[in-house]
Amino acid sequence: MSLIITLIAVVVVAVVALKLASLVFAGVGLGKIVAVGMSLSRNGSVGWAVLHFFCGWLYVIWWCCTGGPENN
Repeated sequence: MSLIITLIAVVVVAVVALKLASLVFAGVGLGKIVAVGMSLSRNGSVGWAVLHFFCGWLYVIWWCCTGGPENN
């Protein structure tokens, strides 16, 4: 009986880990897309947008802290 409970626990942990991993990867992709949109709205430059694509959520947080598009 203990072996069955252990196997069930392992399967549950594996499923939760896979779901968490997919959420993390989706969040990273979303951060990059949002960063590009914000960069283009503020700077209008594809070069800056490419740089901010690699920064992702860091640029999004910085953009929000510095006043957004009205602070050009």
